[in-house]
Amino acid sequence: MTPDAGKLQIKRRLEDARQEIVKSFGLREEVCIEQAADTMDQVQAAEARELAIRNLDRSACRFRQIENALRRLEAGEYGTCANCDEKIGRNRLRAVPWTQLCLKCQEIADQSEFGDRGYDAAELFLHAA
Repeated sequence: MTPDAGKLQIKRRLEDARQEIVKSFGLREEVCIEQAADTMDQVQAAEARELAIRNLDRSACRFRQIENALRRLEAGEYGTCANCDEKIGRNRLRAVPWTQLCLKCQEIADQSEFGDRGYDAAELFLHAA
């Protein structure tokens, strides 16, 4: 595969992922606050709203990561770790095309993010899903 063909393929994958996220932004209606007479209905609605907000937040974060990856691709910086300037492994880019960190730097970032909060192994596993 030529470098231009590879770049085009990566760009297409990133744009497809971006389009999927744009579709998910339509779920904002789930965030609206509605009055319910029953206390249990209010609790359930609040939990559903909280879940919808977390999902929208996650989608917005992923959207920004994809936009950054597309900018790096156009600038010729795609595939280089933003932290250590080493090449990001091909398998990692295949699995997470919007990543900007190599696996080693990502592990360090994850450890510092979760280590400061005192998560145990089960919590780390839940957050990875």
